[in-house]
Amino acid sequence: MVRVLFLDDEELALDALRRQLRSQRNEWDMEFVTTPSAALQSSAERPPDVVVTDLRLGEMDGVALLKEVAKNWPSAVRIVLSGMVNQRSFVESVGVAHQFLPKPIDF
Repeated sequence: MVRVLFLDDEELALDALRRQLRSQRNEWDMEFVTTPSAALQSSAERPPDVVVTDLRLGEMDGVALLKEVAKNWPSAVRIVLSGMVNQRSFVESVGVAHQFLPKPIDF
């Protein structure tokens, strides 16, 4: 089963993702966390296959988090899911993210 870790500091955004991805629950082992430290701790305990993160987070931005993921779990697919769709955000995530998806996403 593919382990997918979702990170967003907005609980409502995570709840929306949970609802939209409910049909994948038999194929994906999904975890939803609200802080970068929780994401890194969870990853250390059970390495993810995929990490999906927002860019704007409280204690660490999404690019810094993805750099940590790339260093510690290089095989993990790294995806940015962000409402900050501008050239700067996109450029900053190049090199650490495999994919950049704008919010809201239509599944």
